Order: sequence, then C-alpha cells, then structure tokens
Amino acid sequence: MSSVAECYRNGIGIGRDLDKAKYWYQREKDLTLATNEWINNSEIENDDLKKILTENKYQLS
Repeated sequence: MSSVAECYRNGIGIGRDLDKAKYWYQREKDLTLATNEWINNSEIENDDLKKILTENKYQLS
C-alpha cells in the first residue's frame, strides 16, 4: 500500500494527489496496527508462529 501512496505522492504513473497519498499511508498504518493487535491478543501458544506472523505482517494485509 505504501507503493500506491508513493505513486500518488510523487505523481508516478498517475496525477499527483497528496490527499490520496495520505489516505493510502493511513490505510497501511491502520491495517498494520490491526494485524499487530490481532497477533498480540490472539491465543497463539507457539512463539515461533507468533514471530513469523509478526515478521511477515505486511504479507497478511
């Protein structure tokens, strides 16, 4: 999602639109926070699995 935001911010392949860039940066942040909250609050007992999920959080969104 940050790639989409960067395209809007820099006008790469699309007209420059800072409002849309801000939207996509915020969306990425919100999804990352939600994913981290889910991982931290879930009852995953396997610490290795929790570590893998945390390290790969961007792939989950």
